[in-house]
Amino acid sequence: MSVFLPFVKLTSFIAAISSCCTMLNDALGVQPNRAIRRHAIIFVLDYVSLSDLLSARPPKIMRLLSSGGIAALCTRTGGAFNPANACVTIACGDRVAVSSDGEVALNIFEPFETGYALSAYERYTGRSIRSSKVSIVLPYVEGLKRSLVKSFHRVTPFALGDLIKASGMRAAVIGCDDTSLEHAPDSLFRHAALIASSSDGVIPLGDVSKRMLMRNAKAPFGVSINMEAFDEELKRCFASADLITIDIGETYRAALHAARSSDKIAIAARAAALLKCDEAIGLILGRFNEHKDLLIIFTTASSGALKNELGFIIAYGFGVTKKSLLTSETTRRLGLVSLTDIAPTVLHHLGIRAGVRMVGRRMVSIRADEHVERVRKLIELTSQSDGMLRSVALYFMSILQSLHAMLILIWAAHIRYSRNSTALTLGKVSNGIGAFIMALPISYWCEVILRERIAAPFVTLQFVWLIALLLSAILWTASSGEVRYIVLLSVISFAVMLADAFTGARLQLASIMGYSPYYGGRFYGLGNVGMAAALGCSLLVSCVVSGILTHNLLRLPVWFAIGLLTAVAIGHPNVGANFGGLLSAIPSFGVGYIAMQRIKISWRCVLFVALVLACALVIFVIVDLLRGVEGMSHLGRFVILIREHGFGAFTSMLVTKAVIWWRAFKHAPFTVALCVYALFGAVGVFLIRREVANAVVGDDMLRALVASFACGALLSFLINDSGPITPVVMLSYGWSAIWLIIVRAVGNASLQSRF
Repeated sequence: MSVFLPFVKLTSFIAAISSCCTMLNDALGVQPNRAIRRHAIIFVLDYVSLSDLLSARPPKIMRLLSSGGIAALCTRTGGAFNPANACVTIACGDRVAVSSDGEVALNIFEPFETGYALSAYERYTGRSIRSSKVSIVLPYVEGLKRSLVKSFHRVTPFALGDLIKASGMRAAVIGCDDTSLEHAPDSLFRHAALIASSSDGVIPLGDVSKRMLMRNAKAPFGVSINMEAFDEELKRCFASADLITIDIGETYRAALHAARSSDKIAIAARAAALLKCDEAIGLILGRFNEHKDLLIIFTTASSGALKNELGFIIAYGFGVTKKSLLTSETTRRLGLVSLTDIAPTVLHHLGIRAGVRMVGRRMVSIRADEHVERVRKLIELTSQSDGMLRSVALYFMSILQSLHAMLILIWAAHIRYSRNSTALTLGKVSNGIGAFIMALPISYWCEVILRERIAAPFVTLQFVWLIALLLSAILWTASSGEVRYIVLLSVISFAVMLADAFTGARLQLASIMGYSPYYGGRFYGLGNVGMAAALGCSLLVSCVVSGILTHNLLRLPVWFAIGLLTAVAIGHPNVGANFGGLLSAIPSFGVGYIAMQRIKISWRCVLFVALVLACALVIFVIVDLLRGVEGMSHLGRFVILIREHGFGAFTSMLVTKAVIWWRAFKHAPFTVALCVYALFGAVGVFLIRREVANAVVGDDMLRALVASFACGALLSFLINDSGPITPVVMLSYGWSAIWLIIVRAVGNASLQSRF
């Protein structure tokens, strides 16, 4: 336990500083103006895609689409991509999932179980409520909160509703997705109530009862929205509520009905459902004041016309620029936002400060030409073909690396036992494959440029492979040597990757080296795969450039300059924003320089460096906390969570990272490649251990390569939650370069001595 005592004290000190910074920020911050009463209306569409809207073209929605703000929507939750999980994600401000009990919301005097919903609520929660203050209850709210709190990462259940209630405002929900007029529990689908509910499971205003439905023999399940009842309740809520959540259920019932009907009937039912939604939006716009109200229309899940299809979101009213694209600090990508951005946007509109645990940021709108077409194109690019393209490309690289490692082992065996010219041929072949592998990451990085011009994704991938082959062949021919080839390729890769990182990482994010926006693992900066490629090529540049320099005094500025650029590109919150990558990069550069210069390190030096890094971390956290909730990074939020909840938050984070890290091993090609690297590399070195030892001892550049990449691969494997993917991508530079040099040095020397 004494080993962790310094860390505990450092974290406690940071938490104390964060408390002071938060109070200072609140004292200096400008409080929102709450004198003006505004409405925030959230209109829920279930299982609708942008392509469905563009096909049906409901007039009022199309007017909002063309004149308001629009963006593709990442609908990822903490579980399945379904409406209930989407609604509870908005309610909590973080990605979570909920059981089927989340569908159960009832008017207080609606029949439920053996009596009314009010008595059932009191029976399950042990709380009494005044019927005059409440319209809707969630009877199973305590069980829902318990399941949300037990999730791997800490969330605040129903944070949106609690913040609205604490500000003296009122929330309402109108409509239901029920599939029957009978009071049957299995026909209740009222997930929209999750958005408006507070943590005590009550909603002051609204109506989710069967009164909102009417018989309609032509509609799915024989029921549809009762427009008269809807308009009456809408009028009441506009008079008394601040947040109004609306889900009339037409698209949800049409989606459930589509699974049981023919394609023709399903298409017609979806079109009719959109027209009903359009009619309801017309009633909303009749009472809507675009100078003070905000209307948000979003889809909880796409219709599935394309696999891995993004949803969409439309914003209209106060604060929304006409004909604009929406974005947020969550994604930092024009035309793309996340579900978690909806709650902060609503709170900001109502003049309420967002909660610390809300991971999203408020949406802003930026005027753009052809805004609808740009969003449609983004959704299309991240569909099924894009996801398959990324997997095939990375799997191809990992399989090729495994074959290269096997070839190196065979070459080492020939050097050790056969003593014939076959080893020379094997060495040339392995060097050619290694040169091609080194050219793959930079070719993948720029792949999106080709994909925007070529419609067929896999044709694009073949062109990328061809470009990598041509690039490696041209540079190999021009350099006429292994070391010069490494210098040329690493400098080109380093320049392109750094330039892209400092200009928003647009190439990396949209390419094979980035994350798919559909899964939303990372929306901006350098992801773990991109970080591994950038760190690999920067370590390679440092080793080869300083290895060429003969004067030792010139090596330190080279390592420092490249290391500083790389650290900023990877770890700065406004650039790479990859803190785990930063923790891998700094030691790797330090170990590489020490190995090249053969510096003897004392424990005092290690402690001094650790103290300097700890002070730098404290300063960074303090500056981050002073930026406020809106501008704070995940590190600042994490420190606040530790301050509020102790080291339970730290333990939850470790568990989450460990689970994600373990799941990453399901990518078999990367797992196999990493095992092959470790096993075949160790056996190959053992077979020619004397030759390798002589090469490493006598070559400063090779020694630095081995030390820096061993450190970087190990740390990226342990710290980042991508499992074997990051070290395999990093070693596409390191492993290939190391064996290019070893094959040249060991192979030529051995063959000359034996023939």
